[in-house]
Amino acid sequence: MVDTSIDTTNRIEIKSNGKLLISGEYFVLDGAKAFALPCKFGQHFTIQQQETEFKSEKILHWKAFTKMNMLWLDAQIDIKTLSLLNEQSKEAIMLLNILKVCKDLNPTFLTDEHSISIEAKLDFPRSWGLGSSSTLIYFIAQWAKVNPYELLEKTFGGSGYDIACASSDSPLIYTRNKVQPLVEKVNFYPTFKDQLFFVHLNEKMNSRNAIQYYKNLDIDKSSIISKINQITDAFLASKTIQEFEACMYQHEDLISNTLSIDKVKDTVFSDYWGAVKSLGAWGGDFVMMSNATQTPEYFKSYLNERGFNTVLSYDEMIIH
Repeated sequence: MVDTSIDTTNRIEIKSNGKLLISGEYFVLDGAKAFALPCKFGQHFTIQQQETEFKSEKILHWKAFTKMNMLWLDAQIDIKTLSLLNEQSKEAIMLLNILKVCKDLNPTFLTDEHSISIEAKLDFPRSWGLGSSSTLIYFIAQWAKVNPYELLEKTFGGSGYDIACASSDSPLIYTRNKVQPLVEKVNFYPTFKDQLFFVHLNEKMNSRNAIQYYKNLDIDKSSIISKINQITDAFLASKTIQEFEACMYQHEDLISNTLSIDKVKDTVFSDYWGAVKSLGAWGGDFVMMSNATQTPEYFKSYLNERGFNTVLSYDEMIIH
């Protein structure tokens, strides 16, 4: 659940959750049932009204900080004209574009009499790919009182499962339906959770490039979507780690064969004893790995020897 608190000083605090896509990558764009997990890591936002020296001035001052508290975006925007007053970085321009879309969707947005300061802080490294864009879109949509899926459609694009995760306090099944998707919370806290790990590949995948690659493919998507839906149901029905691993293997084989992309286990973990599954766009960010036969210490040493040092357990990563 998104945390929101308001006090008498006109200060609002909101947290948006990060996300991981367990099943349905790529094909979620065309209506496949996607199994997604909201993450404990997310982005925190603080909004506060500010008094200005001259009432004619209305400025939005937006500061964004990394997990290490380093300022990476410092944008000042004239609220009346929706124009940048200082930096012209691509991030500042994108932020301004999102605000303009919100204004189109809700003309009453940004019509109060005050200047505004906003601070955004990630609690995960930007390279992790857990949803710096989706957490931003969800927050701004809540602030502007617009449909977050419509805002996503008119800005970054994508399926929207990450927007659903931003506000969820439990795992979910997501089915895209334009700007009114079907989001179903599910109970998923398996007995074998301690045998599942999330490992960062030390690479950041550009989701928009991956989406474009998928859209350009000339394939029969309907039959693949039917198979993915069956695997998604099987993931949720798994009672043992072996059943869950079987779903991981089936899903990887299906996506690899359909899109002609090598599986990460073949390219990076060919000598690994368990199952390995890409999460989201293939080629970067996190993978999910099962470890049913070795100790956690041996598992982590295997990864560390190969240069993979970001290893999180299910409980460390996932909201439940």
